[in-house]
Amino acid sequence: MNVTDKEIRNALQSGDNKLILRFVYKEVLPVAVSYITKNGGKREDAEDLLHDALISTMRFLDANPYKEIANVAAFLIHAMKNLWINKLKKSGREFQMENLPDRITEDISSYNYTKEKENAMQKALEKLGETCRKLLTLAIWEDKSMEEIAQALGFANANTAKTKNYQCKQQLATIINTDHYLREALKS
Repeated sequence: MNVTDKEIRNALQSGDNKLILRFVYKEVLPVAVSYITKNGGKREDAEDLLHDALISTMRFLDANPYKEIANVAAFLIHAMKNLWINKLKKSGREFQMENLPDRITEDISSYNYTKEKENAMQKALEKLGETCRKLLTLAIWEDKSMEEIAQALGFANANTAKTKNYQCKQQLATIINTDHYLREALKS
């Protein structure tokens, strides 16, 4: 299945269940089953926990529309792993967790790094006015055209939206460059 993380994020936010389920069952479930069965669980446990992780992810995205999940598969596996650990702790069973495959742990550490950048970007966006925040969200994270942005924000035309987009990016750059924390957190 050749689906990008952006397509999966959009599907999660729009409720495209067919695409989400194909992705989860083809890409994520095999890793989840392997991990859970190596750590004392059954396939059914992995399916249930992955379902719960998927619901949690959808709720997270609904509650945090400005947040980006860099790697959806890693995010789901990480959430599922935490749910499994909590389940084992509540049941009082002793356990020793098998490591996740290297590819997944690398993705999770990359997620944590990205999460720090996302939090910093969120703080920077909060310092902008409402119009700039909405405009940049539409332009950058939702990948809307200037025509769509002009219509959504009530601008006269796409050129006005383009000009305002440039001004908002300049304001954001100034905010980031004058705040040491933000500047350091958002360095490439």
